[in-house]
Amino acid sequence: MKILRSHNGGEYTSRQFEAYLAKEGIKHQLTVPYTPQQNGVSERRNRTLMKMARCLLYEKKLPLNFWAEAVNTASYLINRMASRVLGDKTPYELWYGFKPSIDHLKVFGSICYVLKPEVRRRKLDQKANIRILIGYSTTSKAYKIYNLNFNKVVVARDVKVVENAT
Repeated sequence: MKILRSHNGGEYTSRQFEAYLAKEGIKHQLTVPYTPQQNGVSERRNRTLMKMARCLLYEKKLPLNFWAEAVNTASYLINRMASRVLGDKTPYELWYGFKPSIDHLKVFGSICYVLKPEVRRRKLDQKANIRILIGYSTTSKAYKIYNLNFNKVVVARDVKVVENAT
């Protein structure tokens, strides 16, 4: 990296950050305050992410406190979508060198049933618990699931998603 262009936010103008850039030989360019158009591509990407997140939330009538999960899911999806600018390839494909699988994609905010492991249930207990799908794990082949009972996000693999339920 030769040049970093950023806005005038405090996280980019601290002495410590400036010293790091200087040590690495990176020139730092700052945009004029209150001119997001100078950030071009990054501002456009932020706008796209926020629009997509808004659609994900409102389509399933989820509360706004799921905004971070919606933005993460939007990013996950965009990285798996082909773009003309990238020669009809996906960002994922350019980074990893192969096309991503999309077989696992499900509708954000869908009701789902998460299998309760046999070791955690008795003979006549329910085999699955009702939850809400709110994204994809970035560290394993699993889904991010919202546990309604404990207001907690969990990661699970054995999930049956009911995409057309309202």
